[in-house]
Amino acid sequence: MHRNYTDIIEAAAPLEPIWFDSNGVPRFKPFTPNMIPDIYANQVVLYEIACQNCGRKFLVSEETDSFHHIKISDRIMTHKLHYGDPPNVDCCTSGPTMNCVDLRVVEFWMKDTEDWVTREWKRVPELEILLPGHPEYTGEVDAFDKAITSLDIKKISQYNKK
Repeated sequence: MHRNYTDIIEAAAPLEPIWFDSNGVPRFKPFTPNMIPDIYANQVVLYEIACQNCGRKFLVSEETDSFHHIKISDRIMTHKLHYGDPPNVDCCTSGPTMNCVDLRVVEFWMKDTEDWVTREWKRVPELEILLPGHPEYTGEVDAFDKAITSLDIKKISQYNKK
């Protein structure tokens, strides 16, 4: 369960949060990978989720760094990306304690871990896919699933440098 940030949301009223970071903190400016809380991150995803109880949709981010063995890209490719509890905005009485339904990857970004000088974020649209909770998700293995493996992430990163 995430902390409730009503003080921030009320102070920003009438603005509504655009997205929430991995800690459930509301963000009021458009998403960029440089706004995530982990300064060591080398992969970041912005994805759409919904409260399991009331269905309210949220944009949320999650990041990982080179110290973690399970990368976000691997979790996307195996259709195992999951945010957990939705942001605590009192969307419904049980919302903050419920799980979420993961709908789709909106943006996926990564840094080239071999380029320690510029370490610029590169968007990887190939990993912006529907997730199992999305109503249009078929669960069928498609060409994307057949073509992509963990080792291909480096190729995708190289592709985005062109």
